[in-house]
Amino acid sequence: MRAYKYCYLGLLVLVFVLMGSEFLRAQSSNWKIKSPGTVIANLEEGYEYGPFAVSGDYVAWINWILKKLYIWQNNSGEILEIDLQEGKGPSEVLTPVNMIVENNHITFLDPTLAKLVRMDIDTKKAEDIPTRFGVQDFMTIFDKYIYFMTLRSPDKMFYQYDFEGGEAVPFNLSGLDLFKEFNNLFFKQGTLLSNQKYVLLATKYRPYIYLLDRERLQYRGKFEWDISEVDTDAPQRTEDEGVYLLPPSKVNILTESAALVPRDPNHVFIVAKGKGRSRSYEKEKVYEFDLETKQFVAAHKLGIKAERIFSDNSYLYVYSKEEYKIYRFDIVSR
Repeated sequence: MRAYKYCYLGLLVLVFVLMGSEFLRAQSSNWKIKSPGTVIANLEEGYEYGPFAVSGDYVAWINWILKKLYIWQNNSGEILEIDLQEGKGPSEVLTPVNMIVENNHITFLDPTLAKLVRMDIDTKKAEDIPTRFGVQDFMTIFDKYIYFMTLRSPDKMFYQYDFEGGEAVPFNLSGLDLFKEFNNLFFKQGTLLSNQKYVLLATKYRPYIYLLDRERLQYRGKFEWDISEVDTDAPQRTEDEGVYLLPPSKVNILTESAALVPRDPNHVFIVAKGKGRSRSYEKEKVYEFDLETKQFVAAHKLGIKAERIFSDNSYLYVYSKEEYKIYRFDIVSR
C-alpha cells in the first residue's frame, strides 16, 4: 500500500512537471539566443536609465538625472555623450519618455510639451517636428511611419503618423471597447512595437497583447497569455479636490519589457516576473510568444536578470539594472 502511495505521488509530480513545460513543447522555436551575451556598455551605477532605442547602427539611452543622451556606435564601439537641451523652447525637451532611432537621427517624444524633437546624430543639431495631433505617450517606428499610442483619448488610442505628409491617421478599433478594456489608465501602460505586419501593445500590469494590422490600420484582437489577479485602488483625492490614480497595488504577473524577434514577424520576446495560473516567470529568461498560434514556444535563458529588452534586425539587446550593463545577444536559427 505504501509503495502504491509513493508511486501515485510520483505520477502527480510528473504530471505537474509536464503541464508546466507543455507550453514550451507544444511548438518548438526556430530561434536560439546564444548565451552569454556581449557587454557593449558599462553604465554608471546609481542612476535611472531609459528610454532605450536601437537601430542597426546605434543603441541609445538616456540618463534622466544627468539629462544626458548616450549613443553606442556599432561600427566603432564608441559611445557618444550628448547633453540634452532642457526647457520649453525650440529643440528643447522636459520629459523625453520615448525615442526612436532612424537614418542617423534620434526622435524624442515629449508628452509634457506635446511635441517631437528630431536630432541629427552627426551634427548634434535638433529641431521641433510640427504635428497636427494631440499629446501622445508611446511610439514605435517601421519604414517611414511612426506609430503612436495615447493614454488620454477616450475614443482613440493608436495612430499612424507619416513623416513626409505629417498626417496622423487613427486605427480602426472596431471590436475593442476602450472604456471597458482600459477603465484604469495604468492598464494602457506597456511596450509598443511594430514590424512589417503588426503593431502590438504588450501591457505591463496585465498579461495581454493587443494586436493591430499595420497595413489595414485595423484592430486584430487580444491575446491573454496567462491569468493574473490585479487589485486596483480607488481614485485618490488631493487637498484641492483633485483626483489621481495609483498603479495597481497587487499584480501576480508584471510584464517588464517586450521586443520583436529579429527576422520573424510572428514572434515576440517577453520579460515578465511573477506567477500566473499557468506558470511562473523570472527575469533571467525571455519568453518567446507566437502571435499566430497564440502560445509560448520557448523560454530562453540569458544568464543575467533583464530589466529592459529591445531588438533590431539581427540582435537582442538587454539592459541589466542589477549589473548596470547593456548586453548584445546573437539570435540564430536552429
